[in-house]
Amino acid sequence: DDSYKDMPAKDTYDRIMLYVSSVLRYGKSPYVYPLYGLGELPQSFARRSAIYGGTYMLDTPVESLLYNDDGTVKGIKSKDGEAYCSKIIGDPSYFPGKSRKVGKVIRAI
Repeated sequence: DDSYKDMPAKDTYDRIMLYVSSVLRYGKSPYVYPLYGLGELPQSFARRSAIYGGTYMLDTPVESLLYNDDGTVKGIKSKDGEAYCSKIIGDPSYFPGKSRKVGKVIRAI
């Protein structure tokens, strides 16, 4: 498939620059391999999020969730103020009545 030849080079350039900035930011490689347990996997998620401008609010007590008029989430309210977003990732127990089950996770050793 040679369709890539008709595509603009900008997308490829942007991806190369993202890779280079990841290497410059995190050392020898932008990739995380879990050498010391699976705790490094959330770290890799945090790294990728940081590259795209994501914000982590660890150990921040949430007073309430903020919603748009149509019921979609728009942020959180904490003692330090309000933070706005388009998505919140968390355990469903934090969102009673606002989450739905869409699958199962099976764990086995």
